[in-house]
Amino acid sequence: MEIGKVVEYMAIFPLRGLRLPALKAPAAERAVEEPDALSRVYLPLSYGGDTRLTLHQYSSVLYGQAVAAPKDKKAPPILSSVSGVYTAKKDLSHPVYGEITCLVMDCMDVRRPAPAERVDVTALSAQQILEVAREHAVMDELDGRYLCDKLREWAATGCDLLVGDAVEDQPYASAAWAVLGESVESVYEGLTLAARACGAGDCHLAVQPLPADHRRALRQRLGDDKKLFITRGKYPTVHYTAAPKGKTVCRIGVQALLALYRAAAFHEPHTTCVVTVAGDAVAAPRNLRVPFGTPASELLQRCGLIHDPTVLVFGDMMTGKATEDAEMPVLPGVTCLLALNAPARPAADVCAGCGRCVQVCHAGLLPEAIVQRLEKGQNEYVIALHPEMCDNCGACSAVCPAGRDLAMQIATVAKVIAEGGGES
Repeated sequence: MEIGKVVEYMAIFPLRGLRLPALKAPAAERAVEEPDALSRVYLPLSYGGDTRLTLHQYSSVLYGQAVAAPKDKKAPPILSSVSGVYTAKKDLSHPVYGEITCLVMDCMDVRRPAPAERVDVTALSAQQILEVAREHAVMDELDGRYLCDKLREWAATGCDLLVGDAVEDQPYASAAWAVLGESVESVYEGLTLAARACGAGDCHLAVQPLPADHRRALRQRLGDDKKLFITRGKYPTVHYTAAPKGKTVCRIGVQALLALYRAAAFHEPHTTCVVTVAGDAVAAPRNLRVPFGTPASELLQRCGLIHDPTVLVFGDMMTGKATEDAEMPVLPGVTCLLALNAPARPAADVCAGCGRCVQVCHAGLLPEAIVQRLEKGQNEYVIALHPEMCDNCGACSAVCPAGRDLAMQIATVAKVIAEGGGES
C-alpha cells in the first residue's frame, strides 16, 4: 500500500507534477534528538549479500563490533549499532526490505563513544576513501545501498556532477534538513570525499526552497553560494542542478555524506540514522537520531501518540510503505516514520478518462493506457508505452478519482520488463 492513495487535499496544477502540502513543521524546526535508552534493536544479518554470523547466542556485543562477516571480502561487514546482548534470531517481513533475518539485541548502552582524535582527510586517495566507506559500512539513505558500491560504479561509468541530496520533496520528511542545520560543514566535507572517490567533475548540495534566513545561514556557513543549489518545481523533483543537459548527475543522501566524513576523520562506524517521526496521530513530531534496527514502537513512544494510528508508514506520504507491525525496525533507507489516522480508501472504480494521471506524470507517460493494456493482456502495446520509465513516484495513484492504484501496477510490469520478461 502506498500512502499517497489516501491523500485527498493536494492541489492539481496544469503543469506536470504535484503541489504537495507542506507538513514538515514542527519537526523541521526542532534540533535532532537522541534517545538515551532503548530496550532492543533488530540487526539484519544481511543487506542483500551472503554473510556468516561471527558470534554465539547470548554473547555480549560492543558498539561498532562486527556481528556478521560477508562471504565476499570486498563487501562491508554488519556492525552492531548498540552495546548489548545477542539473545535470538527473528525473521521479519519488512515493508521496505522484504523478508529478512535479524539478530535481536537487548540493549545495555545506546550511547556512541566519544569520537577519536580527528584525522586529516585532505590527503586520502580515492581508493582509501572507498576502503573507509567499506570498512565502516556507510550506507546511502536514498536507496539503502552501500556507498562504496555506488562510488565504485560511478568511478567506472563516469560522473560529471555529484549532488548531496537534501531535497526531501514529500510533505513530512525533514531529516535531511535537520542534518544540514546540525552539520552542514561536515556534510560538505563528506561530499568532497565522495567526489574524489568517484572522480566527479564538480559537486554541490541540493535543497528545497528554504526560508530566506535559513538559506542565508547555510550559505554563510558553507562560504560559497555555488555549494548550495535551490531546487524548483513540483513533486517529484527531477532537476538537482542548473548544469546543461547531457551531464551525468549522481546523488548521495546527506546522512551518508556525514557518515563518510566521520568515518574518515574519526574512524566512526555508520550505525545510526536520523528519522522524522510525524503524522496526525503523533503528539510531538520531531527528528530522532536512533541506532539502526530501532523498532518503530520505540520512536512513537518517544514522540507520543494522540490516539492509536490506523496506519504506520515507513517513508513519506507518496512512496512510503504501510505496515501494521510497530515492531518493524528502522533500517538504512528509512528516514521518515508516519503514524496516521488515514481515511478509508474507496473501492477502485472504472477509469473516467479524466486525464489527471497524464497531467501529473513527470516522465510523460500515459499511466491509465498502460494499465488498461496490461489488464487486457495486450503486452506488445504495454511495452510500446514504455512503463520502464516509471520511477514509482505515486503521483498518478494519488490523483486518480477512481481510486485505481496505477503506480503499483505500472511498477510491477516495469520490473518484469527490466528482468527480461516483457517479450511474451
